[in-house]
Amino acid sequence: MITGKVAALYEYPADTTRAVLNMIAHRVMTRFPKIRFVVPHTGSFLPYMLQRFKGVSGILASMGMMETVDAKEEFNHLYFDIAGDPEPVALDMLRMVADDSRIVYGSDFPHSPAKVVTAKKKHLENNEKYLELINAIYKENAAKLFAADNGRSEKI
Repeated sequence: MITGKVAALYEYPADTTRAVLNMIAHRVMTRFPKIRFVVPHTGSFLPYMLQRFKGVSGILASMGMMETVDAKEEFNHLYFDIAGDPEPVALDMLRMVADDSRIVYGSDFPHSPAKVVTAKKKHLENNEKYLELINAIYKENAAKLFAADNGRSEKI
């Protein structure tokens, strides 16, 4: 059995994705709008699974096996960090389903060695495709995420 050896490769993103899909199915984000959730690893498998969830949940709801849920509305309440390997594919996939204003920096340090984190950060910063997004990821989006009241009039 190799599962333990590839836990970081498959099990962590699968567990993350499963947890968030359950949260979406139970409308956690709209039921608890004052809680801000950050999904790690560029959304894990969610960029792929969101479309599948929409289709399958519609079928299940029509059969009375679950309540109808607006998956995109729930998804729109999430933030996503770019820890792991956002390039060359994962960040582009996330941007297909999530607003750029919901993407923040994450590094996986200390689980990823500083040398690896630094190299990935440098590569991202030198990728012309993301030049307009860098300041938002590093600063602006995080500032909104961690603002004391996040634009709300009452305390969390």
